[in-house]
Amino acid sequence: MKVAKIKTWGTTVIAVFVVAVAIAIIGAYFRQLRPKVLIVGVDYVPFDFLMRTSQDDRWPTLNKIMREGTHGRMKVVLPVNKESEWNTALTGVNPGKHGVFAARRGWRKSATGYELTQVCGESKTPLLNKLLTRDGGESFFTWIPFPNIGMADSIGYATTMTTDFPGSRIQEMSIVREAYRRPMTKIVCLFWYPRNDLSEFPHSDTSSVCANLRDQHFNDVLQMLSVNDLLLIVSTRLERGCDRFVNVNDMLSELGESLDGFVIRPWSTYGAYFELCPVNGDKNDIPADVLLDVRKKLAEQIRNYKLPGETESPFASVHTANELYQGPYARSGPDVVAIPKEGYYASASRPTGFEKTSKDVGSTEIPEGFYIAYGGPIAKGKTADAWIGDIAPTILYLLGQPIPGYMDGDVIRGAISDDYLKSHPIRRTDEKLPDAPNVIEIDSGFQERQLRDAGYLGGARQENKE
Repeated sequence: MKVAKIKTWGTTVIAVFVVAVAIAIIGAYFRQLRPKVLIVGVDYVPFDFLMRTSQDDRWPTLNKIMREGTHGRMKVVLPVNKESEWNTALTGVNPGKHGVFAARRGWRKSATGYELTQVCGESKTPLLNKLLTRDGGESFFTWIPFPNIGMADSIGYATTMTTDFPGSRIQEMSIVREAYRRPMTKIVCLFWYPRNDLSEFPHSDTSSVCANLRDQHFNDVLQMLSVNDLLLIVSTRLERGCDRFVNVNDMLSELGESLDGFVIRPWSTYGAYFELCPVNGDKNDIPADVLLDVRKKLAEQIRNYKLPGETESPFASVHTANELYQGPYARSGPDVVAIPKEGYYASASRPTGFEKTSKDVGSTEIPEGFYIAYGGPIAKGKTADAWIGDIAPTILYLLGQPIPGYMDGDVIRGAISDDYLKSHPIRRTDEKLPDAPNVIEIDSGFQERQLRDAGYLGGARQENKE
């Protein structure tokens, strides 16, 4: 009798163990089928470089990704920097909503001139990794272009810079591979900064060897993907050399450092970004129409500015904040943004009267980006332009999640197969922005303008409210 009971208990224990193992195996199998997202940031890589490599057999993996995926130019936000661009990509909103315009050194007026002051903050809007892991799961970021924007929601990140080719990138890939294999991982982001080795198409034999090695890194990325996984390769800006210098301090001295009750000062040490500071009172108390009027006047003065001895403006375009930002933090950014023409470098980091005589002034960042989407229901061999804020809603949609109603971006429909779009309606929630103090300058037409610029106007929006 006792022997029979022992056998029964033994059989039960074995059965429970077998069932547990089976459940674990089946669970692991289905977790592997659950789509993951791998984002590779390649800032400073020109879109034209991709077009040139599409016919080059030294880049077989990159060519495969482009041929079997969708790619396109990507409109970005201003100011041109990694903090504002990547926060917009991972939140789906413009800087006026997430509140990060730059990790910048700003200027503060003092008795002896302008003093440096560090200005940096975290995104006030949830990042994509937080949205994707609301119901569990993990995210992982390698070296982050924005180390203080709320990465506590990630399981961790490596601090390896990838400029030192190839050693550090190999180290980074081993970290990424380990994180990506974790069963609960939903999104992994890694950032390469290959401006020193990808800015020009390689021609020499030595460069050809490096080119093949770099293509191998894309192959390493591709090998990590499962059948349903999504790959996005994203560049948010370019960098080009300059031989002419616009000294923002000299420029303000010539234009006048005040306008209609406001002091004009550089918004940051780099670029042609300008801030209006009221002589009396708080800026948040200034009526929106009054501030807009002064912004327009300043923008017109900047458009008409010319360097000594030149007959044309050094700026390709000039924008007021009203054209660029909408949301509770819109007044935290620059009031006027001027984008230099190619060959010009603008900065307030030189003292008044400084003249650059060298042929090589430095380099300036150009607001041109691109993306490549690959895997899952991504359309093959198509081209579709987008806005950088479309990255987050597109990923949410492809992973079967609704898009928060506060997002400015939209799904990049041109990058997705028609069959998938028909069988998977786009869903948007009524979720609002997190509470913010001094909610000002809400512009109901902002999202419509973003969609128009990205080519989305025309036809009904295919989405359901939840």
